[in-house]
Amino acid sequence: ANNKCKAAWNVIKAESQSIKLSKEPEVDSKQLNEYFVNAASQLNQSNAISQNNNSSKALEFLNQYLSSHSNLDLKFKWHHITEFDILKCVSQLSSSQSEDIYGFSNKVVKEIIYVILEPLLYLYNMMLQQNVFPNVMKVIKVIPIYKKGDKLNPANYRPISLVPIFSKIFEHCIKEQLYGYISQNGLICDEQFGFIRGRTTIKAVESVVSKVLNSFECKTICSATLIDLSKAFDCIPHDLLLKKLNQYGVKDGELRLFSSYLTGRRQTVVQANDQSDFCNVKIGVPQGSVLGPFLFIIAVNDFANSMPCNSVLYADDATLLSRNKQLDLLMLDQSRALERAKEWFKVNSLVVNNDKTEHICFSLDFNVSNNFKPVKQLGIYLDSRLSWDFHIQTICKKLARVIYLLRKLKSCVSSEMLLTAYYAFFHPHLLYGVVLWGNSSAAKQVFLWQKKALRVVKGIPERESCYPVFKELHIMTLPCLFIYDCLLRVKENLSKYQLRQDVHSYPTRYNGMLDVLSVRLEKTKKSHIFIEIELFNKLPRIAWSVSMVKFKNVLRTWFKEKAFYSIEQYLASDTSDMRF
Repeated sequence: ANNKCKAAWNVIKAESQSIKLSKEPEVDSKQLNEYFVNAASQLNQSNAISQNNNSSKALEFLNQYLSSHSNLDLKFKWHHITEFDILKCVSQLSSSQSEDIYGFSNKVVKEIIYVILEPLLYLYNMMLQQNVFPNVMKVIKVIPIYKKGDKLNPANYRPISLVPIFSKIFEHCIKEQLYGYISQNGLICDEQFGFIRGRTTIKAVESVVSKVLNSFECKTICSATLIDLSKAFDCIPHDLLLKKLNQYGVKDGELRLFSSYLTGRRQTVVQANDQSDFCNVKIGVPQGSVLGPFLFIIAVNDFANSMPCNSVLYADDATLLSRNKQLDLLMLDQSRALERAKEWFKVNSLVVNNDKTEHICFSLDFNVSNNFKPVKQLGIYLDSRLSWDFHIQTICKKLARVIYLLRKLKSCVSSEMLLTAYYAFFHPHLLYGVVLWGNSSAAKQVFLWQKKALRVVKGIPERESCYPVFKELHIMTLPCLFIYDCLLRVKENLSKYQLRQDVHSYPTRYNGMLDVLSVRLEKTKKSHIFIEIELFNKLPRIAWSVSMVKFKNVLRTWFKEKAFYSIEQYLASDTSDMRF
């Protein structure tokens, strides 16, 4: 099979007799297309204010944000697209065989790119020169995917939009130019983590966790409101987005191209042998596109500046954070912040889903924390005491199911395939967010499940040590994964840390090391924010100056050789044999 993991999974499903029924939609394509196109417009009609007043107030919020930037005379200009730009983009495309409305797939375009490179380059630069986005590149093929619930309800289907491949390549080229302009001029807010290089979902959750831990240190209660928006990407009005781009310095012909890109779009729903008529899409950033998500980021970029409290954003996920020593005053602060957020979203034509918006208070006082259920932020469960117990329970349930499947697979496939299945289905659960929960007390349960998985893969008895198996299979233990992530985090931000000698005037033997934070709580001391510095100080000094690529490669090799079962083992080890 071309995809070993997929083949392995098919064997697992066949063995466990868990082959799922077809999820072919039971709603006709025309009905689905009309629902997908009209849903956002119907949401926007719930805004009582006129569109003109909306835009006016939204631009007031934006101007308040931009007033804090010294250079307000910026102007974005196109640069000539080169062959290298196109080839770089095409090389980054997946080898997907999914076909767009014209029958082209990533796989086909990658195979013929050198044949069509010259005319494609000419076309793209003509588009920049004339500031026109051709209508043929704005035709979207939509595949409906059933989620859950009543199969006759169009709301229970997710639209998967397939943008024309040649549109995606051009979008990539101009997005790179726009991203460079926005980032180089410091126009992206620090609170936004979505679709920004170097920022990830985990870093967004890290930002929340660090603020909560700081609240614990200051003996205050911290509240978080996780705001859910209804069809946010589909609701952005084109005229408001263009006005915002103009305020950011995208003017004249450059703005006309973005206007041409957004308007005149059409889509059709395709399923089996049934295809709907084409419908016009008059609102929202294009789904499935390369440029659309970044345009959304620009549209909501001034949100955080307008809030009376801290906030953390990941695309359309917004979290408001308030803190106070008194719970009743905190609830008042939280309520005011949410009302302010709703006002901002309303004038920006975005709709808050009150039913899915969640609240939690973080406190070490059981009288407070016992009243709140864990909330899920970007795939990570946060409980009110930051114990990570609930999140780890959910991980262990997933790991138990994977181990069952590994056992079923063991009698059907080779040991190589079994190891592939481990990395495909088990290991990702260990990796995601391990820097946050990997040193908690409950993490030991996850480590036990990892050992069980290796016993299945290698076929060793329950009481036999897994230590030699970790080394033989070159698999990092859970403690090593946590340490590795901590070390990477420090290395990436080394310039932000202080040296001991910069903090203390008197000489000590630790002068050349990073200064360890002074904290009072054991919970903070066990967190990555505190312990990562101690872990990094253990490295040989040469590790500070090597490239990130070499740093990662050396650490991965070394940790696979050592297979530490605890952080204490690492801190007691001799790191001089790291081959930097």
